[in-house]
Amino acid sequence: MNVGDILAQNSSEWESDGATTEEKSKDHSSAALKKRHHIVTWNIPALALGKLSGGYEFMFQRNKSIKLAGGIMLPFFNLDNLESSESTYRFVGEFAVSGIDISPEIRFYMGKNAAYGRGFYIAPYMRLASYGTDGDFLRINEISNVITDKGILDISLRQFGFGLMLGTQMVSSGGFVFNFFFGFGRAGSTIDYTVSVDGWELADYEEAEQDLIDELDQIEADGDFGVLDSSLDPDDFETYAKSNEAGF
Repeated sequence: MNVGDILAQNSSEWESDGATTEEKSKDHSSAALKKRHHIVTWNIPALALGKLSGGYEFMFQRNKSIKLAGGIMLPFFNLDNLESSESTYRFVGEFAVSGIDISPEIRFYMGKNAAYGRGFYIAPYMRLASYGTDGDFLRINEISNVITDKGILDISLRQFGFGLMLGTQMVSSGGFVFNFFFGFGRAGSTIDYTVSVDGWELADYEEAEQDLIDELDQIEADGDFGVLDSSLDPDDFETYAKSNEAGF
């Protein structure tokens, strides 16, 4: 064997060893991706609505996971100059919306290649939400248009729902998660609307209660709730008047 044969043999061994190392590295990287058990996500588009939203998904089996998603409304989303159609009452100012929602779900990844957070999935879910806003409540004299009373308007919304989502999720080698889904479900909501004014007596709150009833009837007649009109019934609201507040 001459020197050329020895160099050629060593060169061949080096190439073979290099390919084996690279192949092992790819196999190791692929295995790490396939066996990803923890996935943390951040929903960037939700920031456009002033909401910080994200989730955590735990893969307890190859094709099954538990996910907890949720969001917090940041103090940037305001209902500016909210105003009632009732001529004697106006709600003005910046009504900052705050609140939180939580959505637990169980995901079942389907298909031969679906595993560890990747692929098509179906997911039954629940949803709990609580939102609220408050602002100035003004009572206006109909003739002089002068403010006669000033108080606080408080509105809160609590919701419970459940449904089913269909989606697909991709996880890149760099750790980016792309999730697309649609779904359907049902939800029930409770709305609390409260007015409190310094110096008012029970008779004033009873008058305000009647105005609330008239307002609800007017909303039903005008169809101001859009797609919710078919499910909104003023009879579903219970109005009240107390010595220190009125509401529904």
